[in-house]
Parts: sequence; structure tokens; C-alpha cells
Amino acid sequence: MAVLGFSEWINGNAGPGILLAVATETVLGLAFIQAHRSSVTQTQASS
Repeated sequence: MAVLGFSEWINGNAGPGILLAVATETVLGLAFIQAHRSSVTQTQASS
């Protein structure tokens, strides 16, 4: 979704506000990946 929003901004189909959405989606996606890795590491360590 972030890539799509950024490409629409580049093409001129979206205003500058889309950059806030792109940044938010990127941060949330990275946080989700970090949380998932953390839970997998804790699960393997307790086994």
C-alpha cells in the first residue's frame, strides 16, 4: 500500500498528505515484522 501511495504521489494523482500515510504504513509494517520476529525468538528459546 505504501508503494502504491508513493507511486500515485509521483504521478500527481495524490496530494502531499499521502506521504504521511506512506510513512505511517511503513512504520507499522516494520513494527509488525519486529514484533513477529521477537515472538518467534521467544518461542524458540522457551522450547
